[in-house]
Amino acid sequence: MLSRIRLLPVLILVLTFTLSLKLGSLWDGAGSVFSPSVAIAQEKKDAATENEQKSDDKIITPKKTGGDQIGRFEPGLVTDSELEILQKLVDRRAELNAQEQKLDTRERLLMATEKRINAKLDKLKLMQETISNLLTKHEKEKEKKMKSIVKIYEKMKPGDAARIFEELDMAILLDVVERMKEARTAPIMAKMTPGKAKLLTAELTQRRALPKIDQNKKRAN
Repeated sequence: MLSRIRLLPVLILVLTFTLSLKLGSLWDGAGSVFSPSVAIAQEKKDAATENEQKSDDKIITPKKTGGDQIGRFEPGLVTDSELEILQKLVDRRAELNAQEQKLDTRERLLMATEKRINAKLDKLKLMQETISNLLTKHEKEKEKKMKSIVKIYEKMKPGDAARIFEELDMAILLDVVERMKEARTAPIMAKMTPGKAKLLTAELTQRRALPKIDQNKKRAN
């Protein structure tokens, strides 16, 4: 009886050790079953973290929003050829701006010149109208005076008028005789010297023939 009591603790110890071994093997088996899923989850988490870090280090890529691109310009990533092209574009733009300014200046000068020319043309036109009016007025006054002179010669005796006609310049004499009535001119020319009367007749014939010649030219044209 006493020996059985002494063996009981030994059996409990042996059973406890055996149970521990079995539990350890079960735990290892469970670890071998669940460890791949845990490793995969951890690997995915590490990969996501790494991608986030890489995306932070990279330049923000342009995104299209309503047709416009929004991004960040990094001068350090531009090549020498690209810089050269950009510089040429800038120079060309400056050249075009300069040409545009020159054209604007030239256009303003042309407009100012045109304005001055138009002003001078207006003045010349006004002067021409003034001169034309003065000439018309002068011709009217001259005609009025000539008619008065013609009346005087028509009232004079033919002999007295003939003596005056002998001394008059041919141009003035023609203007007077052309305005006189033929019935008044004939007696005066009869009192004139033959040479003067002949010359006056020739001049009158030539002057009165000129309109007929002009009329013939118009018909020929």
